Amino acid sequence: SLRMPVRLKGFPELQNGRRPIYVIEQQNEAIYMRLDPAAVGAFLITNGVLDALPAAPKSLGSQVIEQYVDFGLFMQGFTARDEASRERTRDVPSLVYMLLHTMAHQVMHGIARFSGLDLGSMSEAIFPADLAFLVHRRGMTEDLGNISSMWRDHNGAFLDYLVARRELRCGSGTLCDHRGGACPACVMVPETSCIAGNQLLSRAALAGGRSPLWDMNTTPLRGYYQIVSDLRATQLTNGE
Repeated sequence: SLRMPVRLKGFPELQNGRRPIYVIEQQNEAIYMRLDPAAVGAFLITNGVLDALPAAPKSLGSQVIEQYVDFGLFMQGFTARDEASRERTRDVPSLVYMLLHTMAHQVMHGIARFSGLDLGSMSEAIFPADLAFLVHRRGMTEDLGNISSMWRDHNGAFLDYLVARRELRCGSGTLCDHRGGACPACVMVPETSCIAGNQLLSRAALAGGRSPLWDMNTTPLRGYYQIVSDLRATQLTNGE
């Protein structure tokens, strides 16, 4: 009874009263990555949003769920471009999502470098409570085995690319390194490929640097890769 700008019209009902939803079933390729909870916990503790890892049976993922505050439609809470428009401060859900999201984009750039797939032919899925993400070939892209071939032939070079110092810098004269964010010259991808419209991205999440512009806490971030490197050095020192 209301005037609506858009009306969805489904397929006609079947004789059994059910309404069908038709889909395209396909075989696809993807790379799934899950981060070490201890390393993510150290990242969150170092950056001031967590006091200690939760005691069993709770997990770090449960902290993400319990502390989550709605990111808002189109993540408008993270679109601030100056101090006056800031309305959020870093917390466990936002830093975990930013870390996973930024790393997913870094992986997409790596796949584009070594597989021949274009950035626009991939997409992502983020699983914050699992500390994981998935980068996959989009359904309308012809499947030539690009991702599996890339991993088989260039897995070492691909992994080196993800942590290379040169690739962790902004390509626009360190613009994002100084402003605390991301731009099309570094980790942004076409918006049709990004699940979050290129929001909640920052190279600082990986390599360290200035806090993002949306963050009312202006303390610089220590990057995840820096923390993993420190943890690894400590393990080697202790003979682990």
